Amino acid sequence: MKNIAVLRIKFILLIIAACSFAAHAQNGFSNKAEAKNQYINGIKQGKWVETRDPTWSNIIGEKGNKDRYRLLVYQDGKPIGIVREFYAPGKLRFEGKMTSMNPEKYDGLCKWYHDNGRLALEMNYIDGLECGGKGYYETGSLQYETPPCVNGKKTGVSKEYYESGKVRSETPYVNDYKHGIEKQYYEKGQLKGEVSYINNEINGVQKWYYENGNLNKEVPYVDGKVNGSLKLYLENGALESETPTIDDEINGMQKWYYESGKLRAETPFVGGDKVGIEKLYYESGKLKGEAPYRDDTINGIQKLYYESGKLKGEIPYIDDTIDGVQKWYYENGQLRLEIPYTNDRINGIEKGYKENGELDFTSKYVNGIKVE
Repeated sequence: MKNIAVLRIKFILLIIAACSFAAHAQNGFSNKAEAKNQYINGIKQGKWVETRDPTWSNIIGEKGNKDRYRLLVYQDGKPIGIVREFYAPGKLRFEGKMTSMNPEKYDGLCKWYHDNGRLALEMNYIDGLECGGKGYYETGSLQYETPPCVNGKKTGVSKEYYESGKVRSETPYVNDYKHGIEKQYYEKGQLKGEVSYINNEINGVQKWYYENGNLNKEVPYVDGKVNGSLKLYLENGALESETPTIDDEINGMQKWYYESGKLRAETPFVGGDKVGIEKLYYESGKLKGEAPYRDDTINGIQKLYYESGKLKGEIPYIDDTIDGVQKWYYENGQLRLEIPYTNDRINGIEKGYKENGELDFTSKYVNGIKVE
């Protein structure tokens, strides 16, 4: 009987010791001198200090002789209780509960700190998933906040803030997906942009605004892809360009406009590539230039015109490279310059003419270098 009583006492003492260890382990520790870095049967046990690399992603030693280190308690190779990381002795970087080290998995309220000591981030975790938190600037002002979880899914409005405290953006989430109208703001409070999401995909017309309130851009989306006419506007509200798009690719005639509303340029696209004759116009409506495109590269003679309609210049291209004799004309039609090119370099005899047609000068080039 006496032996049985002794065994009971020893068993009770073991339970008390185990409970005491677990209770202390839950609080972690802050003095790396307490770390023993012990293995028992090849498994990490007890208090440990692990030195981290500059990215904090890798262990580079277990002696604690570097500034960046992590203090944690292991039980059968798994972390238990509060884990702490330090930029330097006494300079806390992180504290919170971790349930796994590889991969790293957080649980409960975890906190990260800037190296100036101010709170950088506090995040709630449920089984390793982020479920509501707040991020802070180094000054201490709120930078962003994320919504909590409902049935393990992020649901609510995520907000970002300027350092002044003004709202920068608001994004609604339902079941971990962006769902609803996301809004962005200028620091003075004016609406900067709005994007409609359905189950994490942009659907509808994305709109962006100038600070004066005028429309800057309209981008039509269907199931996350641009479909329709993408429009850009000048700050005064005038239409700047129209770009027909199908499934994120430009298809059709892209048009650019002067502030007056007059056509400035038109470029044909097929499957996202320039194909056909691109045309430029003076604000008067007269043709300013035209360039032939094939497979998104200039191929053929690019022509430029005076506003009078007279030919101003001819530039021969092969696959976006000037190749051949470039010619420039006076407005009276007389030849002004002849410049031979080979693979984008002047190569041969350049000739210049006076307005009456008389030869003015010649210059010799070899591979872009003037030799005579």
